[in-house]
Order: sequence, then structure tokens, then C-alpha cells
Amino acid sequence: MRLESLPSLHRPSGLYLLLAAVLWLACLPGGGTPPTVTSVRVVAEPTRIAPDGTARLVAVVDGTGSFDPGVSWTLERGLGELSSLEGSEVTYKAPPAVGEPEVVIRATSRVDPTQSATVALTVSAGTVSRVMISATPTTLAPEKSMLLVAFVAGQELEERRVTWRLLEGPGRLSQSLDGSATYLVEATATGVAVVEATSRADPSHSGTLTLTNSPPATDLIHTVLETPRCVVERGRAQCQGQPAAYGLPVRARISSTHEVVRVLARIPGTDRQTPLTFDFDKGVFTGTLDLRSLSQGHPPLEVEVTDSRGNTLVTPSTFVIDHPPELEVLEPTGWSTVLSAFPRIRATCRDQEGACTLSVGHEQMPGTILVTGGETIDTTVDLSPFVGKNIQLTLQAKDSLGQQRSRSFSVFVSDNPSLELVARVPGLIAQVDATRILYTTARAPTDRATGLVLRDRASGLDSQLPVPQGTSVSGAQLIPTGVVFGTVTATESVYPRLYAYQQGVLVSFADRVHEWKIRGDHVLWSTPYPEVNLMLRQLSTQSTVRVAQAAGRFGMSLTETGFVAFADEGYDIHTYQDGVTRRLTNEPNEVVLNSSPLTDGTLVVYRKYRPNKTQWLALHAGDQELSLTQPYATSGPEFDFALHAGWVAYTNLGNTGQAQVWLRNPGGDTRQVSDFGTSSNIEALVLGPEGQLAIQNNFHLWVSRAEGPPRDAGVVRGHPMWLDGAWHVIWEDCLFRVR
Repeated sequence: MRLESLPSLHRPSGLYLLLAAVLWLACLPGGGTPPTVTSVRVVAEPTRIAPDGTARLVAVVDGTGSFDPGVSWTLERGLGELSSLEGSEVTYKAPPAVGEPEVVIRATSRVDPTQSATVALTVSAGTVSRVMISATPTTLAPEKSMLLVAFVAGQELEERRVTWRLLEGPGRLSQSLDGSATYLVEATATGVAVVEATSRADPSHSGTLTLTNSPPATDLIHTVLETPRCVVERGRAQCQGQPAAYGLPVRARISSTHEVVRVLARIPGTDRQTPLTFDFDKGVFTGTLDLRSLSQGHPPLEVEVTDSRGNTLVTPSTFVIDHPPELEVLEPTGWSTVLSAFPRIRATCRDQEGACTLSVGHEQMPGTILVTGGETIDTTVDLSPFVGKNIQLTLQAKDSLGQQRSRSFSVFVSDNPSLELVARVPGLIAQVDATRILYTTARAPTDRATGLVLRDRASGLDSQLPVPQGTSVSGAQLIPTGVVFGTVTATESVYPRLYAYQQGVLVSFADRVHEWKIRGDHVLWSTPYPEVNLMLRQLSTQSTVRVAQAAGRFGMSLTETGFVAFADEGYDIHTYQDGVTRRLTNEPNEVVLNSSPLTDGTLVVYRKYRPNKTQWLALHAGDQELSLTQPYATSGPEFDFALHAGWVAYTNLGNTGQAQVWLRNPGGDTRQVSDFGTSSNIEALVLGPEGQLAIQNNFHLWVSRAEGPPRDAGVVRGHPMWLDGAWHVIWEDCLFRVR
């Protein structure tokens, strides 16, 4: 009933409505500020559906304050049904026949009807080009059955099922839910039968196959072929409906009066044949026909069985060859960071027969297609809802028979204005200096890197480094005259072998390395337990010395001059240079443990523990040990620290127990440089040559350039480094400069 139809006596007066509005505003939080709806967003999955198909619609209402997030739904264009006209999530069902291909649905905020959004769906059965039928077998003995599978070729097909019909001849045809069919012939039937498969998406396209019903050439051998990619569940065959590509698995169950001496599978009219061997576990003869270099199509297949008396039975069949489309992705190149909520996607696909189509989706909403295209995509996609997050993009190519090839990429979506892209590589960056970028060919941190590349920053030219065949890279660093890297193999995947590549020559100098560090012209490494030797090599002279025995397992540090600090197996700290070892601590293990030393050649910073009690940081300068931090419970957070040219940065506990950062200059003056809140969670510290500081705290990067306080550079998950007089970040495949 409308308000105007009420008697005037019962109509609310203007004063009453004004008073109600004032009281409502007065009850709102924030001094009477009403809630505000700023936008409405609608997501559909999928955006392309077949007739009689469904799509899930989700509306998100953005705004300020507390408000009703519900929306009203209207079908603005096209036909179909909505499961509801109210609510944040509804289901759209397409009509059983294609009418208007585009459907537009609007979601309107119930709080503010001026705020709404639309989503467009495409209802299409696609374009059918042909229908092919494979049969196992094509010649049938009385009272036997065969399995038929239809393949519908076409573009943008959401519906690839068929309707089966027996056009002529004896027998019965039964259709399965998965789209396949079974043909059964009676005991007395002979002659030929013709079956037809008609596309449900486009009934004007169909395919036929002629089947022969006749007694076998011999009663002594019985062969039953099993259709590849089909399984029998509860007495019914279930088929994936996929054509063969580069190899055809053939399975035959054979019973014979006499011993079977040979089983051969072949493709008539070609040179392709293979013997089938008996699988004792499965009780079948199996083998795989090589289909490489064969043209796509609908060839015949024969399986010939011969027994010990010379009796032979040939069982004919037919199948479909279709190679998956080729997919080339130009952007993104791999595990990547993008500085835009609208990154560029570039990809192409090719198919040997007919066209292929491309699509881009993401794992956050399976089934959601961000963009589609033909054989080429060069566009941007909207990833604004995922700023500050890692998402997985999937690029998929599909050919006319529905065969697919896809590649997935993990992308971190960043809109950080503090970062400026300096370089991007087709791999993962290992290290950068003033003139070079060293990167592996791995596409993701979890990938096995089999290649190592050196890029000249000035020219952009890449040089492939000689990684030994059969190995993968396990760490790599730049040296002034080349590169040092480690490799592992399938049999030795824990402890790498170290190589130096200098002036075009590759030299292996250490085997089974536990931990290693490089500074300038020197390499320091420890060997695995139980020996735990600490070794030092000068690359320019190719000389190697043993620094210490039973040392290095609990921490080691190296400078460019070959100065070494290390912890021994008794948890004491030592230094070494030019054959001279000096002991810095000498404390019983039951009292204090010392580990994780870090040195700049003059100072040494290390951790100290009282077993099961407290921990703190100490600084060794000259002949004395100074405590940098107060002791606190060993169950608390780990200290972090950095050391560079007399500058020391370290974490200590703040007033309420949160981690803060202190900076000590070469003169010994110390000051607190951070004032993080109680949620502080410092992940890393990096020092520049003159006390410049980079702090990673809760995924935010804080940087200072001189004596000033650190500033927040936003969300950064890469590794900061001081380069070219400014802070930079190595982030997966990218080098960024911090503005």
C-alpha cells in the first residue's frame, strides 16, 4: 500500500519526519555523521555461460560508517532468471536457447539508490565446426558392445556434449551422462550399423561412423580394447573425452585358447606401430604409439594378436589426434611484482588446426575470467581489489576441440609510489652492483634454477654463464672479476659445490659446502658436520687456507680484506687474518653461549645467551666487550643487527616490550631511531656506508638517507640494498629505486 492512499489523519507530519531524522542523526557515532556509500562493485563467475547455464553474482558495497551492505538486483538487458532480487549474492540462470547474447544485470545499493554497478554476461553456445567419433572397436562380434566417444570441434564452446542416434542397422545405442555412448549388438545380428552424434550446441553439425557386425576371424582369440582415458566405475565407462596428442596408450584384454606370442598395435597407412607387452599387475597388454609428427585428424587403429599356432585376429578401432595449442606468455614473465593495479598482459597462442582462444583468470575467484581474446592478447587487467597482495594469474589457451594449455604466475600487486622500476629480468635477481645484474632463470622462488645469466646494466645485454649440465643453481654472488655460484644435483641436493667464473674460465674449488659467504676477492665457507672445517679462498691468487677446525657452524663473517670472525664449537668468538687467530671470548658453555658474529674488520657484534634464561647483543671493540642491549628472556624475539664501516644498527626492546631500532656511530654515540607501536615486528636491518638505514617492519620498508629519522616507503617485500647513492630494492624479478 502506498503512503498516499492512507487517510490524512494517519499521515506522518513534516515536523514528525524532521524530528525522527534529527534523532537518528544524533544516535550516529562520530558526532552525527551519517553513513556514506561510495561505490558498488559486482563480480560474476563465470562471465561467459552456455544456454541453461548459471553464473554466480556477488555485489560489494563500499563506504564509510555502519550501513546495510545489501543490494537490489535488476535484469536490464537480455533474458534469464535471477534466484533473488535482494541480497549480496544471487545466481543468474540463462535461458535454454540463445536469444540476445549479452545480458546486463544491475546491483543497486539499498541505502543509496544513486550508487549502483552493472555486470555484463555473454550467453553463447559457441561456433561448431565439426563432430568426430572414436570407437573401440569398430568391428563387433555378436553379443558384444563397444564404446563411442564424440569430439565436438569449434570456437568458444561451453557445451561439447552430443545427442546419439542409431541411423540404420541392428543393435541398441545407450547414451551416458558424460556424453559417451555404448553400442550393443544382438546374438544373431550381422551387417553394418551407422551411428550419429549431433552437437547439442549446434544441431546442424553432426558426425557419423559405420560399424561392422560380424563373427571374428577366429574363435580361438578374443580381444577387448579399452578406450584410452576411460575408466570403468560401477560397470559403466566414464570418459574424459580428450583426444590423443603425442602418444596413444593402447590397452588390450586378450583371452586365447593357445599361448599368445605377439600383440602389435599399429596405425594403418603409416609407419607407426608398437608391440604391446603384458602387465602382470593389471592383466592387460599395454603399449604407447608414438604420434609425434603425425597430422591431426581421425585415423584408424588396429591391434593384431597372434598365437603359438599361427592364428591371427585383427581388431580395428578409431581415435582422434589433436595436439594442445602452443602458448607463449610475454608478460608477465614469471614470479613478478607489478607497480600498477592495471598490469599489462601479453600472450599469443597457435594451433595446428583451426584457431585458438586465450583467457586470463586468477585463483582468488576460480572461474572468474578477467579478459578473453583470440590468438593474441595485449591488454591490461584490473587487479585493484588485490593491491598489497600476492595473487596467482592463469593464462589459458584452448583449441577447437577444447584441449588446453595454461601457465600460472604469482604476481604481487603494488601501487607503491615510493618505488621506481629500474630493471626487470626474465628470472629471479640474485645480486646487483653498479654495472651488473646477476639472475637465475627460475620463474619462481620454489623453481629449480638450471641457468644463470649476467646482464650488463649499461647495454642491457645478457650473457649466459656455464652452469654444469645436470645441476641446478644453489646461490650466486658477484665478485669484482666475475661470479661465484653453487650447484646441487639430484643425488646431492643439500650441500652445493662451489664454482668461480672469471675471465671466461670456470673453476670448481669447493665440494660439499655447508655455508658460504663472499666479500670482494675472498670466499669463506664451512664444511658439513662432523668435520666442520672453516675454509678461506682468495680468488685472485686461487689460494685456499684452513681458518679453523670445528668452527663456523654457529656463525661466521667476512670482510673484503679477508678478515674473518667466527664462532667455534665451544660457542666462543674468534677473529682471523693472514694466519693469525685471536680469541675474543672465553666463557664456559654452561654459563654463556656466543654465536652469530658480524664484523667490519674492526668491530665485532655477536649474540650472547645464558642457557634457558636470557639473551643480549655484545660489541667487541679493541680489547673490551660492551653490551649493546639489556638482557631479556630467550623466549622473546630474536635481536637483529647490521654493521658497516664503524656504524652499528641493532634492535632492542622499547618501553612496552616492542622491538625498536638503535644506531651507533663510529664515535660510539648511540641513539634510538624508531618509535614503532606495540605491533612492531622488525624483519630485517640493512646499513649504508654512512649510517643510512633500511628497516623492514610488518612488510613496510622504512629508509633514512642521512641523520634524519627513517620514513615509511610503503609495503615492500623485497630486499633493500644501498646502490648508486640511493636505497634500492631487489624484489623477485625487479630492481626498484626508492624515491
